[in-house]
Amino acid sequence: MGPCARSGRGRTSRWRTCRLASVERFVGDRPAAWIDDELHGDAHAWAALRTVPTKLLSPDPRIGILDRDVRALLAFARRTGSAAFRSP
Repeated sequence: MGPCARSGRGRTSRWRTCRLASVERFVGDRPAAWIDDELHGDAHAWAALRTVPTKLLSPDPRIGILDRDVRALLAFARRTGSAAFRSP
């Protein structure tokens, strides 16, 4: 999904999530987990309005994804019936 356009100071907008339109097009009406350290209110509003399961995870960029984050994402995948977690 490529880099986001940056402002003159090298930062993205503090109130808009720059990849939201791309993610919205990509996931369509499928359940989705989105991991990004720059999720803002617009992404949370979009997720809240979706009619399919949606998980947003915004890890601290200085630390990264923690074990508890991985557990939460795996639980989300199981709850949504991800093909990776279906029994053969």
